[in-house]
Amino acid sequence: MIERGMVHSTLTLLIEYGFAERNRNEEIGITYYRCR
Repeated sequence: MIERGMVHSTLTLLIEYGFAERNRNEEIGITYYRCR
């Protein structure tokens, strides 16, 4: 149960961070992928 809770918390943090990162980098993303 502890491991399952840790995994759930980690996944939640990763998902929240992923969405925040995506929203923050949406404007930069276009230029970034062009330069890439």
